[in-house]
Amino acid sequence: MHPLQCHGRRKVRVSHLATAWTQDTLLEEQKRVNLALEQRDGIRRHFEFDWRHGAAVNPQYGTFVQTEIERLSITHPLIRTQYLLLPLSEAGSFFIPEQRALLRGEHPRQSIPTPEDQRPEDTYYVAGVDIAGPSEDPQARTISCAASTRAKTPPSCSSRR
Repeated sequence: MHPLQCHGRRKVRVSHLATAWTQDTLLEEQKRVNLALEQRDGIRRHFEFDWRHGAAVNPQYGTFVQTEIERLSITHPLIRTQYLLLPLSEAGSFFIPEQRALLRGEHPRQSIPTPEDQRPEDTYYVAGVDIAGPSEDPQARTISCAASTRAKTPPSCSSRR
């Protein structure tokens, strides 16, 4: 697609407005085409405006985004895609490698649950299914399980429902 597409005999400007979650989206593909054409003939075809443009005209918006960046971190997928307009390079993965490493833990892997009489009191198993996209590890696509110990409810919270 070209910024000036032919529809019948007329040339019509086309605007692509969306979030490029990954590098293989139509938006990112069109961005690459437009930037290549710009390099070739010098006619500007790609325009993008990240959060700083909005903050320049609306300081409250700038404060909001800065607060979100502090809360989530500059590497968070939502910050990178929604505010910085950067596609996720880890296509098929919602978390960056550092975040995935934090989720792994240092405990030994188990293929079967620990017998009930050998587990600490109030231990239960939880399971998670990866539905966010393809995984690098085919065995990790199915279900991940973990054991956890239930936290004791503080007395001040016990009457809340």
